[in-house]
Amino acid sequence: MEAADESDGVRVGEGYASVVGSLGVQHLALSLARGRERFAAIASVVEGVGIDHLEIVRFARVRAQSEALDEFRERTGTFAVPGAFVLRRLGQALADGRRSPPDLLVLEALLGTPIVPTQWATEEAIAPVLATLRGDRSRATLDALREHVATPEGARWLTWRESDPDVLDAAVRRGDADAIMADVAHAIDRDRERWARLCAIAAATSDASTAGFGKPPALPFALAARDLLAGRSILDIPVMRVVAENTVRTARPPLRRPKRPRRETVRIEGAVEPGDPALLRRQLERAGLGEAWLDGYLVALAAAPRLPAPDRWLNPLVARLRPENREGVVAIVEAVLARATLLDETCADAAALRRLLGGYDGAALDAFGRGFAALAEAIPSAFAAKSFGDAGRRMLRTLAAGNAGGAVEAVRPLLPAWIAGLRAARRTDAA
Repeated sequence: MEAADESDGVRVGEGYASVVGSLGVQHLALSLARGRERFAAIASVVEGVGIDHLEIVRFARVRAQSEALDEFRERTGTFAVPGAFVLRRLGQALADGRRSPPDLLVLEALLGTPIVPTQWATEEAIAPVLATLRGDRSRATLDALREHVATPEGARWLTWRESDPDVLDAAVRRGDADAIMADVAHAIDRDRERWARLCAIAAATSDASTAGFGKPPALPFALAARDLLAGRSILDIPVMRVVAENTVRTARPPLRRPKRPRRETVRIEGAVEPGDPALLRRQLERAGLGEAWLDGYLVALAAAPRLPAPDRWLNPLVARLRPENREGVVAIVEAVLARATLLDETCADAAALRRLLGGYDGAALDAFGRGFAALAEAIPSAFAAKSFGDAGRRMLRTLAAGNAGGAVEAVRPLLPAWIAGLRAARRTDAA
């Protein structure tokens, strides 16, 4: 890996970035070297939230660093960018001022300089791409975009769709493609600024990429950002028309979701609490789940031998909780991320885990086990590492089966050490 920059003996090498998702999640990685030491900064940033995850991993050998970054690229669909671009994206995420993980201090210590919060304007981000524009290319841009989406590489990155629950619910009820398209266009129109920013991030990422193939074209996203800010009709903007079409395909055929039986939420003494979990608790109640179920889901995330990308565990969880509107989605994501951070810290300490699990009665322990198993079933690759082993798979089956026969109660004393061991092994395996 070639060095791109140097600071206090630390060489900043190649970076990697994914196209931002429609929920605002972007995956980033950065290779670093200091003498014979090798490091990787693995991060995900969420638009409007900040740095969701940042982990600095040290490697004993160059080959181990290369293999870990290759696995990260395959898992998250990232492509090569200059290392300076990754640092700039971290600074932009910091400017949101709402999430700053502990490993940020480790990264700054390695670099010998702080990551500076950087405010940026959508117009500035797309200006270099738009400078290549010659005339009105909207029709040709849409054709090129659709042609690219038809390729395996394109299908992997252009999965954007409108996720406003009110819009999707209305679409399910109406079932008419034209009406759904109009509803989606109206929802996007209400959120033009956010969509324009996502398009600008996608355009800037693609423009910065050094990859020769497999990356999205930058121009369609830059044009979309420009046209969104200019007030152009949503369905006349090529990228946003693809977003609308993706949403229509998602909403059809009209299917009624079965009603979930309501279960009484168990109040858990000693459970880890974010600042104000009232909204999250209400959504868990509405979904027929409970705080202990969510604890299990997020503890499984913290303990997974292979850490899944944020959108792979967050999207299905948000969909299951079904927030009432766009503001609800943002509030739920923030509450879940706060709880996930606290539980991740708890999982590093077997004694803290014992206190957490010791506060559960039988019903809550049952819910915890089912929540843990729910994440493992949703993302099997997260538990596919050799370090998990047959004993781990037997434990998963026990948790998934529930506590009706007292099986989970029987393994309660073993769970803290097992979970803490899994979390520690993940870091060891990565190194």
